[in-house]
Amino acid sequence: MTKLALRKSDEKEIDEDEQLLIIGQSGIGKTHAIERTIYSYWKEGFDILICSDVKGLMELGFMCFPDTIMKQYHRKRLNIQDNKPESVSIRILHPFTFEIPNIKIPETRFFSFPILSIDDSAFNLLIETSEDKSTRELLISARDSLKENEDLWSFMFNLSHLIERKTQLEGSYEFRMPDPENFALSGVSLGTIKNLDELVRIFNRFQRHMFLQESNSTLSLDWKKEIFSDTSIKIFSTRYIKDQKTKDFFVLMLLNQLVEHAHLSKKGILVVLDEIKDICPSDSTVQYSRILSNQIARHLNTNFRARKINSLSTSQSLAGLSKSLLRSNSFTKIIVMKISGETDLDTLRKVYGYNNDDIQFILDLERNQFYIIGGGLGVENEIPLRFCFSPFPHCEAGYKFDKFYEKFFPEKMINYSSLKRQMNEKKQKSINYFMQIARNKVKRRIEARRKIQEEKTKSENIKEELQKIKQEKVSEKRIELEKRNLDILKDSEAGLSQSKIAQKYKISQPMVFNILRKLKEVDNDSS
Repeated sequence: MTKLALRKSDEKEIDEDEQLLIIGQSGIGKTHAIERTIYSYWKEGFDILICSDVKGLMELGFMCFPDTIMKQYHRKRLNIQDNKPESVSIRILHPFTFEIPNIKIPETRFFSFPILSIDDSAFNLLIETSEDKSTRELLISARDSLKENEDLWSFMFNLSHLIERKTQLEGSYEFRMPDPENFALSGVSLGTIKNLDELVRIFNRFQRHMFLQESNSTLSLDWKKEIFSDTSIKIFSTRYIKDQKTKDFFVLMLLNQLVEHAHLSKKGILVVLDEIKDICPSDSTVQYSRILSNQIARHLNTNFRARKINSLSTSQSLAGLSKSLLRSNSFTKIIVMKISGETDLDTLRKVYGYNNDDIQFILDLERNQFYIIGGGLGVENEIPLRFCFSPFPHCEAGYKFDKFYEKFFPEKMINYSSLKRQMNEKKQKSINYFMQIARNKVKRRIEARRKIQEEKTKSENIKEELQKIKQEKVSEKRIELEKRNLDILKDSEAGLSQSKIAQKYKISQPMVFNILRKLKEVDNDSS
């Protein structure tokens, strides 16, 4: 059990599988509250995983610095609490990206996820819909065809092959030359299923942020040895990635992987989602954001509780948080600090049944005071409670994480240019390999088209020759008939009767009559 409050009489125990949410406007002490809660779980031996750094400022990373950075007010509060300053070891983890600065930065474990671990929810987020079953089934088929040593380029090759085969069956195939910048693929289209060009655009971000790799990649995480092996606090950051969809996709992948590997923790797990409203906003018009919110709600409601995973989320606004989290009772306890925004207060009225007196209590809260809303939606404490301050150092206004890290841990400032070069070589190797496959495919296609053209030309030549022979036969027949007709005319002029002529040339007497009549008409016309 963990303790949250300042005075002994106010201490509040937290159960093993609590999903906590701290709500409070800026400047009211919310960061101190989250740091105290983290400290409480850390003292109980929990594995602490900070899974979002939405501001990219590493604010919760200041817990690793010496107490010399503490302000006087912090020290005084610790004296009142009869606590001494402490520091904790942190470990920074970041998905691999080619946007790593080309300078020395704080020591960071750059890692990758196995592309085989992308599940339905992650595919839905990428294609921004859960309704496109045909596309999702193609993506799953392409994934399931992968081997453990195959990477993103293999996945895209499988996907291209599946779409090409299906388009050829439907007669809508369109061939273009392969592009080395687009996974060495050529575009094809297919009815209602997203075409390959569109899917290439979706997955192209992972060429720049190359954290989807083969299962046996050297960057793969060993969760047992690297995450659940010591008392250091793990901070997962995406501060070197600018694309918001990529950052949000990373959070979902991380939580999915955490659920899969939670059984490896021998203690307990606390997942921290600071400023969760930036990940799960209430007013987002972006479809993938709603998919992410629903999936995080599912984790909080089901997966975390089934695996005894605790979570701690924070938000400056209650109304700004996705309703899929609030209405699904994703949080077992909500710690309400001072909020004054009308939309936030209205949410307390509508969602949690607060009356005007309850609202006034919230408005009257002082800095660092809070009420607890329990699972039954009622307020658990009649008087405001106060958080203890964490013995860990705190990020004050104007503090810069990298500057402090360089000051206190200069030996841990590292330039990762060599890693970027290695990954770029790996990327080029994949591009070259699949470009060669594409070139061979093009050669085969050109050769096939050449043979088809040769057969077509040969067929046309034969047809022309047959037509020529036919025409020659017709001409010969015409000459024979003309000679016969002239002979018939000579026989007639020599006094031979038409009946005798018919017998001689084995034709009917009326035919002889018509031949003679036509010849005389021609002779008259000539005269």
